[in-house]
Amino acid sequence: MKRLLKLVIILFLCNLSVAQTNAQSTEQSSSLSASVGLSIVLNANINYAHQITERSYISLGAGKIGGIFGGSGSHIDLTHFFLRGNNNHYFEFGYGVIAFFVRSDDPEIVPNIRLGYRKIGKHGNGMFFRTGISISEGLYIGKGFSF
Repeated sequence: MKRLLKLVIILFLCNLSVAQTNAQSTEQSSSLSASVGLSIVLNANINYAHQITERSYISLGAGKIGGIFGGSGSHIDLTHFFLRGNNNHYFEFGYGVIAFFVRSDDPEIVPNIRLGYRKIGKHGNGMFFRTGISISEGLYIGKGFSF
């Protein structure tokens, strides 16, 4: 568990330093979103994302997965993703790592892939809708806001 925490902190600080070097050329923004998905049975997630370049973001998420026979587990994921598109419609794709905590404090670390769609509100209120598929969120649908 301590190794995982150190890994997450190091990766977050590395990406934060990249964001600081790009601060002159991009407008920094963050977002917070919640989603529910179908993976093993049901999956609930919350994600915090921070813009590191014009089209590149880093996301830190946490969630709970319900099992088929009543068991459950939690996970933490760190994902680097990209948004491509225009007119408030974006293709979202990314990669990262997930730490699953199912039966003990010793996590199982696996790679994560995210493919999705994001629709950003037209009225400048920062709200957005997202849907897609990823290893950490399963087949998901969610809503969030940017700040």
